[in-house]
Amino acid sequence: MVESISGYVNNGRRGWTELRVHGVSGTPPDEMLQHAQNEMVAGDANAGFFRKRYDSALVSADTEQQRTEAYFWGGLTAGGGARALWLLLTPFMLANMAYFALPAQGQVDGRRAGAGSAKEAVLDQERVERRDARVRAVAEGLVRLFALSVTTTFMLVPVQIAMDLVGWQCVRPGVRDCTAETPWLAFLNWGWLATPGRRVAVMALVPLLVVAVLWWLGRSTWLRLEGTTVPPAGATNDGQTPLENRAMWNGREPVRKLRAVHLTATLAVVGIFLTTPLSNAAGKAGLGILLAMLAVAAFLAWRPETSRRRRPDQTHAAPRFDGYTALPLVTAVVVLLAAVLDVAADQEAIRREPSLPGLAGAVQGQFTGQSVVLLVTAGLLVWLQRHAPDPQLIEAVPDRDGTAIVDRPVWRGMACAAFMMVALAFIGEIAAGAGIRFADLLGTPTIEYEGPSTFLLPGGYFSAAAVTAILAIVLAVMVAIGWWKLAKKAKRFEPALDTFYDDATGKPHTTRREAIARVWAWAEIGEVAQGLVGWLLVIIAVVLTAGLIAFWRDPTWLLDHARLLVNAGTFLVVGFVFLLLYVGRQAYGNPRFRRTVGVLWDVGTFWPRAAHPLAPPCYTERTVPDLMTRIGYLGDKSQGGKVLLSCHSQGSVIGAAVIMQLTYDESAPVAFLTYGSPLRRLYCRFFPQYFNVAVLNRAGSFLLGSAREDTPRAERPWRNLHRRSDPIGGPLLVTYPAMVSDDGGHLVPAGDNGDIDRQLVDPRFDRPAGDTCDPAPYGHSNYFADPAFAAAAAKLMELRDTYPSVRGVRSGGHTRDTVESPGDAEARQRAAGPPT
Repeated sequence: MVESISGYVNNGRRGWTELRVHGVSGTPPDEMLQHAQNEMVAGDANAGFFRKRYDSALVSADTEQQRTEAYFWGGLTAGGGARALWLLLTPFMLANMAYFALPAQGQVDGRRAGAGSAKEAVLDQERVERRDARVRAVAEGLVRLFALSVTTTFMLVPVQIAMDLVGWQCVRPGVRDCTAETPWLAFLNWGWLATPGRRVAVMALVPLLVVAVLWWLGRSTWLRLEGTTVPPAGATNDGQTPLENRAMWNGREPVRKLRAVHLTATLAVVGIFLTTPLSNAAGKAGLGILLAMLAVAAFLAWRPETSRRRRPDQTHAAPRFDGYTALPLVTAVVVLLAAVLDVAADQEAIRREPSLPGLAGAVQGQFTGQSVVLLVTAGLLVWLQRHAPDPQLIEAVPDRDGTAIVDRPVWRGMACAAFMMVALAFIGEIAAGAGIRFADLLGTPTIEYEGPSTFLLPGGYFSAAAVTAILAIVLAVMVAIGWWKLAKKAKRFEPALDTFYDDATGKPHTTRREAIARVWAWAEIGEVAQGLVGWLLVIIAVVLTAGLIAFWRDPTWLLDHARLLVNAGTFLVVGFVFLLLYVGRQAYGNPRFRRTVGVLWDVGTFWPRAAHPLAPPCYTERTVPDLMTRIGYLGDKSQGGKVLLSCHSQGSVIGAAVIMQLTYDESAPVAFLTYGSPLRRLYCRFFPQYFNVAVLNRAGSFLLGSAREDTPRAERPWRNLHRRSDPIGGPLLVTYPAMVSDDGGHLVPAGDNGDIDRQLVDPRFDRPAGDTCDPAPYGHSNYFADPAFAAAAAKLMELRDTYPSVRGVRSGGHTRDTVESPGDAEARQRAAGPPT
C-alpha cells in the first residue's frame, strides 16, 4: 500500500490479485482496469504492470484481500510508424512459422493398440518415436535451410538494383547514358569511377548497408527480448509436451548463433557478385572461398547441434557456429572489395558483359532450389501426417454430450508447406516488382539485349509478375465467394435463434433476427477464410508451376504475348508494398484496425525465432518470463497471496504457455480465466505439435497440482468465456451449448455450468427500456460488461480456495508432486507459526 501526494495505490499481495493480460489490440491499462488513473508498479514502457490510482485509500475499490492489476505488453508489438517496416520482413516470419506448423509427433497406429504383449507395445512405440524423430529432423532441417534461402533471396533485391542495374548496366558501353537523364546517378560519371569494377564496388555499399540494418535490427531486438530468460527448473524430459520445457522461451544463445549464420550468408552473397567480374586467379580464389562459406552456412542452418548436446536452458538446436566465425568472411569481403577497386581484371572483357555476371543464373537457380526444397518438405509432411497421432488415442476429451473432440489440422496437415510457399511467393513477387519497376525508370526491362535502352533482368521476374496479375484476379473471385458463403451462413443461423433467445420465440422482429444472424455469420469468417485460403494455396501452386514451365520452355513468350499482364503484375506488386506499409501503420496506430488484422501478425510473432533469427521479434520471449516472475511474487505463500490470471484473446495463449511452464508450487495459488481465446479455433489447427485438445486438458489439470487429465473439468480452477459473435475466440474443450436467459437480459447458465467452457450469447435481443436503438454486439471486446465475468471470477476463487495445496515441482523431468489435505496444510501452517 502506498499513499502519496499523487494519490493512493494498493501495492498489497495478500489475498487475491486479478492479473489481467490483454490481447492483440494492445488494450491500454485504463481500459483493462476500467479506471482512468493508473500507475506502473513493475516493468517498463514496453511491457509493464499497472494498478489503479485513487485520490485516497478511503475511496479505493482495491482492498487488503482483493485487487486488480493489468499487464500491458502492447509496447512489444505496437509503436511508431517505423514499426510498419517490419511487415517487409513478413517472408522471414512465415518461414519461422513453418517450423512450428509441422505435424504432431508420431504414435502407434490405433488399430494395433492392444495387440501383442506389453513389451511388444513398448518396443513398437520406441521404434515409432525413433523413426518419427529422424523424419522430423530432416523436415526441420529443410525448413531452416529454406529460411536461409529466403534471406539470400532478400539480399538479391538490393544486389540486382544497386550493383547490376545502376553500377553495371546503367553505364555499360553501347547503351543510352541513363546518368544524363537521371540527375541522382550523375556521380557515376566522376573520373575516379571511370572503370566498371569501381562502380560496382561503390554500389555494393547499398546491399552492405542492408546487411548492416538487418544486423542492427536482429541484435537490438535480441538484446531487448531474448535477453529476458526463464529460469531453469531441472533437467529436460523427452516425454513432456514442448510447452512444458522451460528452454522453450530461452532463445538467447541459439538465436545469436543462427543470426551469425544468416549474416554470413548475406555477406557471402554480396562478396560473390563482387568477384564474378574478376577473371584472374585472385578473383577465382576469392569466389571459391565465398562459395565455400555460403555452403558452410547452409550446412550449419540445415544441421544444428543435436539434442544430446543442448544445455538444459537452451531453447532450440543451435548451430555449431559463433559470431566470431564470421570474421574471416568479413575480411575476405573487404579484401575482394579492394581487389575490385584496384581493377584486377580485363576491363574490355568486362565491358562486353550485358549484365552483372552470374546474377541471372543465381536468381533462377535460387528459385529452382527453393522449389525443390518445398516439394521435398511437402512429401515429408504427407508422410508425417499419415503417421501422426491418432486423435482418438491422445485427445480423448469427451464433449458435454459424450462424443470425443477431434480437431483435424488445417489444410490436411500441410500448413508448414503452405507457409513456405507463401513466403516464397511473397519474396519472389517483391524481387520481381522492384526489379522491373526500377529498370523501367532507367529504360526498357527485357530478357534479351534489344538495343541501347534495354535493361536485362532474369526471366523469372517476368513470370512472377504475370503470376501476380493472375492471382489478383483469383483473389478477387475468392473474396466474392467468401462474401456469398457468409450470407448463406446468416440464413442458416436464423432458425437457431429460438434455441438461444427466449425473446426471439414467436416475436415478429424479422429485422432484428436477420441482424443477429449476420453478426453470428460474420463471426465465422475465420473458418470460411481457412477453407478458401486452402483452395487459393492450391491455385497458387498450380499457377507458379505453370509459370515456371512456361519460362523454361520459352523465356520470351510472356514479353511477346503477355506484356500487359506483366506490367499489370508489377504495378500490383508495387501497390501491394505501399498497401502493406499503410496497413502496418494503421495496425500500429489504430487500435480498432489492429484488432482486425493484428491477430495474424501476433500469431506469427508469438513463436521464438528458431528457424529465422532475423524475423520480427518474438514478444513471448519477454512476456512469459515477466508473468512467471510476477506470479511468483504475487502468489508468495508467506504472504498468503493468490493470483487470478485473467487473459483476453492472444493473452490467453500467453497465459496457457505460462501455466505449462509453472512448477506445481508456482501454480498452486493460480486460477485461470480466459475469454475470447483463439487457442482452439486457431492454434490447435495450425500448430498441433504445441497446441491440441490433449495439451489444453493437461494444462487445466496442472492447476490442480498434478497432470491428472482424468480429473473432472468442473473441479479445475479454469473457466473460458466465449460468444457466438466473437470472430476470434471460441470454446476450448466443449462445443457450443444452449443457454437460458437471466433477469438482466444476458443469456448465461444459471450459476456455474460445471465445465471449463461457458458460452455468453451476444447481442441482447430486445432494446433496453428507454432506448430507441438495438443493443450493439460486443463480439471480441468488453467481456467485463457481462455479469458472467464477475460470476466466473468468483467461482474460480472459490475453487482455488477449496482444493488442497501442493508441494513439489514440475516442468521438465521434475519430482512428483506431494498433495496434502486442507487439514494437514492448516496443521503445518500452525506449527510453522504466523508468516514474518
